[in-house]
Amino acid sequence: MNIEQQKRWFPFFLVLCEMATYLSTDMYLPALPAIARDFGATQDMVQYTLAAWFIGSGSLQLFIGPLADRYGRKKVLLSGALIFVLSSLACTLTDDIVTFTYIRFLQGTTVCTVLVAGYAVVHELFEQKKAIQLLTWMGAITILAPALGPILGALIESLGSWRNIFHVLAAIGVFSLCALSVSMPETNPKPVPINLRKITQDYWSILKNKHFMRYTGSSCILVMGFFAWIVESPFILIETYQHTQLFFGVAQLVVFSGFILGAKAAKYTLARTSIERLLHLGFSIAFASALFLLFSAYYLNEYAFIVGMLGVALGSSMTFGSLNRLAVDSCQEPMGSRVAMYWSIRGMAGGLAGILVTVFGNNTLPALAWLCAICVGIGVVVISIKPRN
Repeated sequence: MNIEQQKRWFPFFLVLCEMATYLSTDMYLPALPAIARDFGATQDMVQYTLAAWFIGSGSLQLFIGPLADRYGRKKVLLSGALIFVLSSLACTLTDDIVTFTYIRFLQGTTVCTVLVAGYAVVHELFEQKKAIQLLTWMGAITILAPALGPILGALIESLGSWRNIFHVLAAIGVFSLCALSVSMPETNPKPVPINLRKITQDYWSILKNKHFMRYTGSSCILVMGFFAWIVESPFILIETYQHTQLFFGVAQLVVFSGFILGAKAAKYTLARTSIERLLHLGFSIAFASALFLLFSAYYLNEYAFIVGMLGVALGSSMTFGSLNRLAVDSCQEPMGSRVAMYWSIRGMAGGLAGILVTVFGNNTLPALAWLCAICVGIGVVVISIKPRN
């Protein structure tokens, strides 16, 4: 492929690879009881396999960044894709819950290679507005994994063993690996030697960069608000309001469709105005929707609340690509380190959101509405504070 063909196809295959890594945790959720029976394991032991994946997905960004700067983006990403294929196949072969848990951790680490090495190429390959449009679309597509994964997993399991889920994931991984090997350009022609002292100084400089923290912080806080919905909504809709799992699935699809709508709105707006105006519009929509969440939680019903979450998703989606690119552009350190720090902080924000939901959530709409509204409100404040150059 020439460079123009690579620009056209690489983002598509990168999203496919990223979707596969996320589906590796969402698709097997319906199969957890079957896995417990096959392994003779308790419910807690099987749930640890899920926790192991999440720990793996948030553990290696800061290590992957310098490796991508030293050995190249392509080698690191393709290595991660290969590990994903091998770990997926290993999940189909093991009969021991402890081994399965370790493999799930290894499978989760492959997310780090996609987010760091893959997204570094997007930032280096495309100019600012084009990169923002691509990042917005890529985020909107990959966010569908939590909605579509359980449905696909249940369908695959109904046709045979739960192990077939990992066979399918391995097949997607093989296709992604082959496609990326052809379509992915190497955007790091000058390797940066690994120097632990220099790497530490780079990360510290990035953390001290007020512009980087402004964009990254506001993005993370919006993510925390939406993550609260992901964690708490099953209990509220199914247990508190006694809706069926089918209703919950439809509700998730409605809410997640906001990310697709937000991607369309961002592309349309960005073609006609500036990035700052796009951010202003996105945060305004998210904040207005958060206020509607509070109103619907006290005076309306769960149906109106779902509409409010759709608005939060739409407004948030409009901002994510811009905040990602602006955060990266605000630093001068090696690209791998910049991208690694951004996604590492995003991962920690998701973990913090889980803790907040555990502490303050009580399976009611008002509690969830306040969590979301406070997060969006703080995000608005953070992005409004403009540090001096």
